[in-house]
Amino acid sequence: MIDAARNDSATFSSEEHANESGERRPLQRFPRFQSHALVDVKTSSWNPFASFSAVLLDLSVQGFKIEFVSPVTIHAGERARLIIPLSPFRILSPERLKLRIVVKWFDARNQRAGGVFEGATAADAHVIEKILDRLLSQETARA
Repeated sequence: MIDAARNDSATFSSEEHANESGERRPLQRFPRFQSHALVDVKTSSWNPFASFSAVLLDLSVQGFKIEFVSPVTIHAGERARLIIPLSPFRILSPERLKLRIVVKWFDARNQRAGGVFEGATAADAHVIEKILDRLLSQETARA
């Protein structure tokens, strides 16, 4: 179901890139699905105080956008862990999804950040697909 939605709603950003032959064409951007789930962002594996709450604003198969609940300072290029509890998506197993992420941008004024997943396994990708499926079914139920 998600694959069909991805193919139907494939969008292109206004940015362009050149391929091997030098022709310019728009970059493909995977569809993003809105969410309002609370997540945790851990910027250190050894420091228990380096954990911040955020709202998962949107999600795609390759990345995310979050808004922090309290003021934080994070930099583009920083690596962290994104922990998504799965019970709000009615996914019972596993209990939570732990993903390594790379922050691509941070807006200090709005306390928002976006980034990509790094080294996601096939099992992680399957759970992300389940989350996207749940978000898609919630969107169609609202419409």
